[in-house]
Order: sequence, then structure tokens, then C-alpha cells
Amino acid sequence: MKLVERNERSDISGIHNDRNFDLSKAVHINPDRGVMNKYWVYNDKYHKKFIDIEKEFYEENFGEYLSNQERRLKENHNYSKIKNVDDYLKGRYTKPEDKILQIGNSISHIDGELLWKIANDYQKRFNDMFGDNCKILDMALHMDELVPHVHIRRVWMATNDYGEKVVSQTKALNELGINRPNMSKESSRTNNAKMTFSKIERELLFEICKEHGLELDKKPDKENDIHIRIDLIRERTVNNELEKIIDKKNEIENELEESEQYLNSFEYILSNMLITSTYWQEEIMKTKKLDLTKRAKALKDIYEKTIVSAMEQLEKNKVNIDLYNIREIVNAKAKELDLIKFIKENGLYENYLAEHELREYNQIRENKKDKEDKVK
Repeated sequence: MKLVERNERSDISGIHNDRNFDLSKAVHINPDRGVMNKYWVYNDKYHKKFIDIEKEFYEENFGEYLSNQERRLKENHNYSKIKNVDDYLKGRYTKPEDKILQIGNSISHIDGELLWKIANDYQKRFNDMFGDNCKILDMALHMDELVPHVHIRRVWMATNDYGEKVVSQTKALNELGINRPNMSKESSRTNNAKMTFSKIERELLFEICKEHGLELDKKPDKENDIHIRIDLIRERTVNNELEKIIDKKNEIENELEESEQYLNSFEYILSNMLITSTYWQEEIMKTKKLDLTKRAKALKDIYEKTIVSAMEQLEKNKVNIDLYNIREIVNAKAKELDLIKFIKENGLYENYLAEHELREYNQIRENKKDKEDKVK
């Protein structure tokens, strides 16, 4: 028999592993055999779902980084890159890695009890060897599918330049002192530290299997790897609709968040420009209670009634220091917060320029007409 293993990041939430989804839609799963499945979690909280346990781990270990990173991004007005724990847990490169462990194939394989013992021994030794940088969070033995196999979810951890714990496979391998196979060549798909790690890990599994009386063929089993790929495709299909809904929800939330950030920044500009006016400060505060669409309109109305009017006066009286200060605030804040885009997209700046040019044109015509009348 052969050892079959594969690392994936396809399952966003890990709901497949602890079977927290509608099993009736999974044709490859036999619900009657579900009672034979076994589960393990790093903190012994077996009453909780895997996704909740993983979230708790992320909050405890990466909460400081996410909080500090949010502050740093806000200081640079880079709001779009701010992430919360849920974002970090679902991120393409920051979500847990799902390792599948299987010995044998659909024709010949070891029994589930032995596979589970091997998985538990592996978990203990893996934690001793790599636990500071790669933490196994949960495991699930699936006996309700064609071939018994174990899902092992783990997260790669390292310390960033600020001394904060972050998710990073590259940095974690570097901290472990694991290098790419050929150090004389650049890191690539065929020459990277993960390849060295996988070799070490595979040897560990062979050693554990041997201790349990199994002499396995060490040649990689491509056929079984294909079967695992097929099963993964099936699993993805089962959860495809759910993931689409989650993705759409996240997309809408991100769009709303970006819109709200623009409005917050626009409000910040208005508040600074009208800081001496109690009346307009109160009007701005009232907009916070409105939904995004009404709030945007209310803020634009305040802008039209106050700032455009102030800018018009600037053209008539260029020695007014207070009005010059308003113009400087408008220009400086717009540049600093990258809000010219927002102002232009909402027709604010163009409207002002168009009206201003029209007034200048009419003024020129009137002056010309006055001169002509005087000549007559």
C-alpha cells in the first residue's frame, strides 16, 4: 500500500470536515456511516464547531496584529486593505491549510482505527517539531466516504517586523530554518522551502507507519492523488452554492464599507472646513443617522451650500485670509485623503467649474456690452 497525502486551501470554512452542512446533497457521503467518524481539536472544546474553534485561535493569536495593522492603515488612509478576523480566516493565503492523509485506495486500505492512531501520533510529533510555527487546529477521520482518510487543518505562523504574530508560510519556514533544495538557484515552483518541508514531513509519516507495523511503498501514488482531486472537486461542488452566497455577501459588504469610508472621509473634510460653525457641525452630525444614499445626498447639499459658496467668494475677494484658509484646507485634505476622485465622480467639482466658467463668460459679455454702450 501507499501513503497518499495532499495539502489544500479549497475549503473556506472547514464545514466539510466536521460535517456541518447538508449531507443530503453530498452523493459521495454515506450518512449511515457518519457515526464512525472521529474528531480532534487542539483545545478539547468538542462542543464547538471547527469554524468557531479556528476563529477563536485566530482572535487570540492574530488579533493584536490585525488591530495594529488597522491603526497603521488608517494613519495612511489606506482603508481598503483593513481586515478583520473573519477576513483573515478566509483569506486565500491566510486561511488554514487542509492536509488530507490516506493510506491505500478503494481496493485496499488500512482500517479507520489504525489510520486514526497514526494521525494522532503524527499530530503529537508534528507539534513537537514544528508547533511554534505550524499549529494543527483540528482533525477529522472520515469513515463515511469510499476510502477512510483524515483531514488535518493547520495554520502557518511567524513574527513580523513589528514583533506581531502573523500567518505566513514563507516566514514560518524561514524561522524553522528550512531552506529550498537548491540554494544556488532562486526560489521557484520546483525549488522552494515547502518542498524540503514536505519531504521531512513525509519521512516522519513513513516512520510512524513503520512503528505501527506498516511497510509502505515510498513511491508517490499518482493514481490515488487523482482520486483525492476528484473527491475534492465533488466537495467543492457540494458547497459551491454556499460559497457563492458567502462571496456575494462579502462583495456587497466590501462595497458598502468602501462607500461608507468615502462618505466618512468626505464628512471629515466638511467638518474641518466648517469647524467654526456650530450650525453646520450639527447638520453634518444629523447625516450619520441616514442610510448611505440619503447621507451622500445630504453631505453634497451641505457642500453646495457652504464650500461652493465660499469658493465663489474667493474669486471676488482674493485678499480675504479666512477664505484663503478654506481653499487651502479643501486642496490639502482632498489630496491627503485621495478624495478628488470621490468629489469628481459625484459631479461636485465639475459643477462648480462649469458654473464658474458660465459666470465668467456672462461677466465678459456684460462688460463688453457696457463698453459698447458707452461708445455709443
